Amino acid sequence: MEKILIAFHGSDCAHGAVQRMADLAKRARPVDPFLLYVGCPIPMRLLKGTRSAVDRLETQLREAGEKLLGPAKEALARAGIDAPVQVEFGDDPGRVIVEHAKRHYCDMIVKGPHGRGGPGDLVVGSVADTVLHLAHIPVTFVR
Repeated sequence: MEKILIAFHGSDCAHGAVQRMADLAKRARPVDPFLLYVGCPIPMRLLKGTRSAVDRLETQLREAGEKLLGPAKEALARAGIDAPVQVEFGDDPGRVIVEHAKRHYCDMIVKGPHGRGGPGDLVVGSVADTVLHLAHIPVTFVR
């Protein structure tokens, strides 16, 4: 069974990646996907408060990330797949995705080719580009 990391950020392309996994499952190809959302870390210097204030904000951001992953998890569930979700934080989402895939011994990374980057990300987004260059496993971009 292939262990597949689906990097999800809520775009139409990311939803397409989830649908691709659901389609694979319907064709009786055994897949073991999990959903990952990478959020930006909270710089403590921007917050005037204690570490506990930062922890509370990070908890709220983690919950928001899990909520964002909800529709993707439900789409996979409709295909008979129980996909766990995880929210990580990091300055370089592409690097976080690749490191997460390594830590969890994934066989493949699936994601949309575009995120919410600037106009320079016309062919492949900057996160997708980082994933493509750093990953030592197959990477599939779904439009």
